[in-house]
Amino acid sequence: MRPLELLFLLVGIAYLLWLCCGTGLPESPFHWLAFVAAMLGVAHLWFEGYRWHMLPGYAFLLLILLFYPWCSAHDFRIRLSYSALAWAVGVVLVGSTCVLAGILYPVFAFVPLTGPHAVGTFALHLIDSSHGDPYAGDASARRELMVQFWYPAERARGRKRARYRDGRRDSRRTSNLPLVKTRSFLNAPVLREQKEFPVLIFTGPNHRFQNTFQTEELASHGFLVVGLDHPYGSDRVTFPDGRVIRRRKENVFLDFRTDETLADSVREVEGELAVRAADVEFVIAELGRWQSSRAANPLAGRVDLS
Repeated sequence: MRPLELLFLLVGIAYLLWLCCGTGLPESPFHWLAFVAAMLGVAHLWFEGYRWHMLPGYAFLLLILLFYPWCSAHDFRIRLSYSALAWAVGVVLVGSTCVLAGILYPVFAFVPLTGPHAVGTFALHLIDSSHGDPYAGDASARRELMVQFWYPAERARGRKRARYRDGRRDSRRTSNLPLVKTRSFLNAPVLREQKEFPVLIFTGPNHRFQNTFQTEELASHGFLVVGLDHPYGSDRVTFPDGRVIRRRKENVFLDFRTDETLADSVREVEGELAVRAADVEFVIAELGRWQSSRAANPLAGRVDLS
């Protein structure tokens, strides 16, 4: 969990426990715990941002704020008894449920990079005009790709850190992932001290961000890492105009049940690999064009394809 969302829940739990079992404790400073919880909740929403996984926590905080004026006006606290103990157990269980919701859908942090360079990143929408898209169902459709670049960069003071996911490709179940910040910076200036960067291509089974921890680590050591989304083969590809292309099939595996199913699955796997290989060849050719021309691209003339 992020610091502020954890703090406002813990302070809120402490306030309700004081109401349940605090007859022997002084009113101050416990009386102010509800106010502190509210301020921490506002700070969380402002600095860290709302996420639906914390809805139980928001409801918990709202309950405290609704309960607080009445408790203050009536000097309400539950006297020590079995009833108070039951209330305290209930508070702990409800509070723990709120905390658990945040833990099950974490906003985690990437480990620090070990390389000597900062890392920049940007995405490009590339169209291969020489190849049609075999899966588009339209003979005139050209093959389109979303490509992510991670590269050694100058120290990027004041620039925004890239998010792990852009949000448009995520369902409600994975909506915590766009809140995760990576170790790379959006559109950071390319490192000046290194003339060219050796290229590594990443093409994974799910999406181009899948191994971000690894692509950033390699870029911090001087590599240009290029990650590809393959429409109809990757998990979900989102283009700048808002179009979303999902995977044709959940998985493409060899089927060993019979000779016929094996032969069919081999053909399907080979077809998928051929499409991906053509995508990679196109991207490498595009990088070669950047190298031989002064295109309006921060990496033009900086690519080592040897």
